[in-house]
Amino acid sequence: MIALRSFVFSTLLLSTVIILLWLQPLLTLRLHPSDAYMHLLWADQFYSALSEGILMPRWAPMSFDGLGDPTFVYYQPLFYYIDSVFQFLGANSHYALLLTALVAHGLLATMSYRLIADYCTQRWALVGSVFVILSPSLLFVAFAMGFFPWMLGIPLSAMFVIESMRPKPRIMYLAILLCFTVLAHLLSALIALTCAFLSRLLIHGLSRQSLQMNLGWGLAIVGGLGLTAFFLYPALTQLHLINPDGWTAHKTFDWRSAMLFPTFTAALFGPRWLTFQWFLPVVVLGMAVIVVVGERGRGIVGRKGPAYCLAVAALVALALGSELAFPLYLLVPPMQKLQFPYRYLPLAAILASLALVLHFGQVSWRSWSKAGRVVITLLLVLYGVQAFAVQWKLYQHGQRLHEIAWFANSRVGQSEYLLASRGPHWEQYIKDGKLTGECARLSIRCEEPAVQRTHGFQATIDTNRAITLRLPVFAYPAWGITVDSQAQALVLDPDTGLVLVTLQPGHHEVQLHWEGLPAEHAGRLITLIVIFFFALLQSMLWLRKHHATKVTRLLT
Repeated sequence: MIALRSFVFSTLLLSTVIILLWLQPLLTLRLHPSDAYMHLLWADQFYSALSEGILMPRWAPMSFDGLGDPTFVYYQPLFYYIDSVFQFLGANSHYALLLTALVAHGLLATMSYRLIADYCTQRWALVGSVFVILSPSLLFVAFAMGFFPWMLGIPLSAMFVIESMRPKPRIMYLAILLCFTVLAHLLSALIALTCAFLSRLLIHGLSRQSLQMNLGWGLAIVGGLGLTAFFLYPALTQLHLINPDGWTAHKTFDWRSAMLFPTFTAALFGPRWLTFQWFLPVVVLGMAVIVVVGERGRGIVGRKGPAYCLAVAALVALALGSELAFPLYLLVPPMQKLQFPYRYLPLAAILASLALVLHFGQVSWRSWSKAGRVVITLLLVLYGVQAFAVQWKLYQHGQRLHEIAWFANSRVGQSEYLLASRGPHWEQYIKDGKLTGECARLSIRCEEPAVQRTHGFQATIDTNRAITLRLPVFAYPAWGITVDSQAQALVLDPDTGLVLVTLQPGHHEVQLHWEGLPAEHAGRLITLIVIFFFALLQSMLWLRKHHATKVTRLLT
């Protein structure tokens, strides 16, 4: 009863802290502009597609003045599924967005509390969890930049790294963690994989015994990636259909100017965020070093305790985001897709914070040195002050989120998802009035239904002569087209990149419907195969355990 009462109290207190962090946006709908607008628009389109019965949305119909783009073929969907749950329960688009971001904070608090409570008192677990969720780098991602899917990926990637630090990680659990991390934020998964791999090598070495353990870890990675194949396989294999240079070509995404602890890169390429690149990493570095030095002083057993392992992983993450890894980014081009090497900082901050809490929490307050008490007290105070500063800055400079209808009058859409097959005059097509202007130019009668489907297009055309007509949808290869219920080949207009249809004189019903890419079907098949093998493995383990239990009972 006492344990239950303590758990309920801890849950209520942590929930209160998180709600207070998000109370101002929830009451005022004010955020810093940044990426929040785009995620609001994408989430609304995602939910609209789900409402139509499309379980795996792929097309963003509002992009580029209604010509659309395949955002959801390439962008991870987990954040939008959670957002859609809130919309299904009655929240409007704005509140669903904020509540989903709040869920990410709740996930981090839950993970932190459970981990700390395994080694420390519940009171310390509560204090430590508050310390973790007030991490400045996490609040920066959430409130200053509005990188909500990245925010969701941070606790998941931390959970993945923590599980990876175990000598014998639970294969299925690790695979599921990687699956959810990929679906939350693909770059967070890349960060977690590189960090976990190098950390395991440093902590467990390359002995024969550790090789066997690492093979189990590798099996979990393969399984986790296989579980995400329904999303990951088409996303990685169909990049040639869009404009992936949009992720790296712009000067904003120059990774060389976005490293932690910049010295020569700052001189050559300039710094990006002084606070994010210098001040905050120094604090994280200090926490990790305190733990490593302190844990080594506890003897051989303490060296590979949870606090030590997490501190090492935090140092590895800092190194991977710093100039120490500069040659790695040069020699391994996929690393440049991170855009900002300082993306490693939030993961490092969570791991270092947990390590510090575990290090101090396993001994009584009276056993701490005076310096230790000062450090932890000062950090708690500073974290509280910066949380207040974030809220104050939001109050001063935040802007109310626009209504969804506002986006209809603006050119929304990310340049990287603009189709590679677009023609040079697609914008002129928009200026000329899209389908209405096209039909007026051809002197034919065109009628569209009042509401179009998110993954389809429909129009009624009357013409007295043979014509070729450009439809107001980009010609992505996943589209199928029918004219009067008869399938036709998808034809691309080279001048605009739009769907081009040829019509004979008469009355016609023209429809576009989403058929999917071959890579989508292949990805789903891979995922189903991996699920089958995992189910088979789990069944074999259960039968083995059941048989062993039965034999034990017979012998006794």
